[in-house]
Amino acid sequence: MNKTNFSLLIGAEIAPELIEIFDSTTINLFKEILKGAGRNAIDGKKKGGLKVITKIDFPENVPNYICIKAASANETGFLKLMEMEKGSIGVMDKGFNKYFYFDLLDKSGRFFVTRKNANACYDVLETRAVEQGSDIVKNQVILLKYKD
Repeated sequence: MNKTNFSLLIGAEIAPELIEIFDSTTINLFKEILKGAGRNAIDGKKKGGLKVITKIDFPENVPNYICIKAASANETGFLKLMEMEKGSIGVMDKGFNKYFYFDLLDKSGRFFVTRKNANACYDVLETRAVEQGSDIVKNQVILLKYKD
């Protein structure tokens, strides 16, 4: 088996073993059995299927947890099942955005990286320098606005 070794090009602030990657995909099938995801098409038909949600061990590049639900299931429910080590970073896409969960992570010494939703409200606390020629567009410390 060919194992891929990863390195962090962000100054080695954190050990790769402390990074957990969350991802999901929808498999469209079983439309007669399982409720579909998303909006109804113009013709009124909606595909059913399965949503496969995984947690991937970063250095090993192998899932260490897999959850299979109906395609209509939301990814944020999956986050309640996840135990992350203190000091670790959860990396996830926008489908996992749940500010209440992010607040719990922050208060418990765990961190996250994600893309913000277009309608996210936040205050910029600090803007940091970005090395010229890097792929980083912006480096900011922000405070997400969640409820109050």
